[in-house]
Amino acid sequence: QLKHLKNYVKLVYKNCVESVNPKILISQELQKKGNSLILKGNEYKLEKNCYIVGFGKAALDMALASEQIVGEHVREGVISVPEGIISQTKIYPPKIIKVFEGAKGNVPDEKAFMASKSIVNIIKALTEKDLLLVLVSGGGSALLPYPVPPVTLEEKLFVTKRLANAGADITELNAVRKRLSLVKGGGLTRMAYPAQTLALVLSDVVDDPLDVIASGPTVPDKVPKSLAIDILKKYDLIKAIPSHMVEVLIKEEDEDQQKYFRNAVTHVIGNNKTALKAGLEFTAKDGYVSKVMSCSLVGDVGQAAEGVAKMAGLVCQALGKTINCKVFSSELEKISQHLCMDKTAIDGLAKEIFQPTSKNKVCILIGGETTVKVKGKGIGGRNQEMALRFSIALDELAKSLHVIDLFNVVLLCGGTDGIDGPTDAAGAIAYNGQCQHATAQHLNPHAFVKDNNSYRYYSVLNGGEDLLINGMTGTNVMDINILTIQSKV
Repeated sequence: QLKHLKNYVKLVYKNCVESVNPKILISQELQKKGNSLILKGNEYKLEKNCYIVGFGKAALDMALASEQIVGEHVREGVISVPEGIISQTKIYPPKIIKVFEGAKGNVPDEKAFMASKSIVNIIKALTEKDLLLVLVSGGGSALLPYPVPPVTLEEKLFVTKRLANAGADITELNAVRKRLSLVKGGGLTRMAYPAQTLALVLSDVVDDPLDVIASGPTVPDKVPKSLAIDILKKYDLIKAIPSHMVEVLIKEEDEDQQKYFRNAVTHVIGNNKTALKAGLEFTAKDGYVSKVMSCSLVGDVGQAAEGVAKMAGLVCQALGKTINCKVFSSELEKISQHLCMDKTAIDGLAKEIFQPTSKNKVCILIGGETTVKVKGKGIGGRNQEMALRFSIALDELAKSLHVIDLFNVVLLCGGTDGIDGPTDAAGAIAYNGQCQHATAQHLNPHAFVKDNNSYRYYSVLNGGEDLLINGMTGTNVMDINILTIQSKV
């Protein structure tokens, strides 16, 4: 049964990823009727006046679908995609739209800069008669580097690295990056004005904030313009950067910024919720009590893993009829903060598990993006680390909570982009008893987790069968965690 369940969660994961296939999402949102392009019920005139640009992990399939729909009305296009994606996904490039690969390891580089220059060249030539289709997805920020002249890419990377090393968080880093970019923070739409701009976004950020996804190239920047310089002062870096960079950061802008966005619309076409909903429907059809508990899991991976282990223990107790509904809900609420769950989700799960006709198998889906504090010298990613920490926490819990032994508890942790850290894996699969299997194979789970060495651990354990390896998927809506609990009898 355990082997079957491990294969089953892989199927659920595959189904979740396929639901956010960019081609499918684009074709659902974008239609052509005669000489009009229709998006969300609005019509846009097509007169061989359409230009397509894109950047991100999903840009390749998004461009293919868009080019096919718009057809002969596409004049020109450029997309910036991750290095190696064409060979890994075996997706044929579009016919008209040019494809640039770059940003190896999700770091802006000269190849990505060349792609950005090509995108800017197209946009700068647009007129009020033109229609610009912008395809945005996760990883787009690294794939669209274009520093405000005279700032160079090397200088921008230098200040970003200094800020990161000084302890600046992602919000602070993005505030500085946007001010140093010609295209981010709404810069791309400002540049395209007065052309009509339609942006389709595949979100890889919790709660889908449009000004954060790919650093918000098509929407107004909500961050105060003075913030970037204040951040550099906070970390005592003003003297460490060139004077021309300071001048760019303090430069005043045109007062009427809103005029540039009057001809622009931006729509989210898919996100983590889309993927988890597909997983929910897939497992429910197979007779599981299925529930999406959160699409916004953030924070420390260790706390998240312990929280999921405790939740698994509670579900085992509920299915084993050793606790009642009230205690189940109360105990879940105690860990809700670590798992970013609300009371509605908790009450819904309790109601379904404790109803008289409930099945003896449960599937819980959680999405988001945790954080790993790297202290060791090993290799891994947040999904593999989550799986390893979960298996340790669950097996520790089972020492005092023997009801867990009556069930097969399996957790798949995977990135929807097929990439987890600097590895070829998307994530890993954990289960109760995995630590005992590791010990029998002369592996020490605690030593591997201490060294942040989850990839090497799962590469060796069980001959590597618990590693989730798919290659790049050509999409990205953060991570998904699929927890299944089923009676062994």
